[in-house]
Amino acid sequence: MDAFLARSRMTPALWPAAVFDTPRLQYLRLSNFGYFDWSHSLLCSTLTSLEVGFYDHTSIFANGNVPGADEAAPCTYDRLLDALERLSSLESLRLTRCVTTSLALSPPADATRMVVMTRLRKFCVFDELRACALVSRNIVLSSDAAVTYMFNYDGQAGFVDIATISRHSPSFSERSQLQIDVYNTPNRGKEALFRFTGPSSAGKLVLMTKASGSNVLDSWYSSLYTAVITALLSATTMKSYSA
Repeated sequence: MDAFLARSRMTPALWPAAVFDTPRLQYLRLSNFGYFDWSHSLLCSTLTSLEVGFYDHTSIFANGNVPGADEAAPCTYDRLLDALERLSSLESLRLTRCVTTSLALSPPADATRMVVMTRLRKFCVFDELRACALVSRNIVLSSDAAVTYMFNYDGQAGFVDIATISRHSPSFSERSQLQIDVYNTPNRGKEALFRFTGPSSAGKLVLMTKASGSNVLDSWYSSLYTAVITALLSATTMKSYSA
């Protein structure tokens, strides 16, 4: 099932539950939303595949157009995690700009909270780097999950967040192969992909980065390599220390 709502928001008031009485729904894609009521009955326990895409929250909340406390309450990051805890059958999950927007509607997030999703085999998050780092801490995946994080790289300030993503990715220390692809084209802009795979596991970690911001030099990829390698060394050291 696909649903689109241009530059607006999903709430029970706009989408009455009776209209979507789908107790056996397995696939759901929601695109181009401003924000989302994570308690909605569409998010049922039978779902095996879920894709949710938001607009950039800065355009949605422009000119002080921010929902009040009652309207925002079911749309916060904590409620997103609550929803993921209920979706015990999920095997594929894709979140685009959902974390940053939900955080913007939330009190400070609990970075220590853990949602176990060991049935999930494909997990993709396209968002700000800090949002990717937070969700990597909150979601516990199995070692055979294929995980992709896509974010903008804006200089050395991202070192710690990249290390956090690596440190909390399943079986990171077992990854034995690294493939790096760099793109700089008119259509794609400046991108780098870091693919980590292991010899005996279907699981993998992919970091997809776009260069942006005034802190990124013409030799952006060199700076990015340094950032990733520094982050990975930090993550490996911290894993060894904690063990």
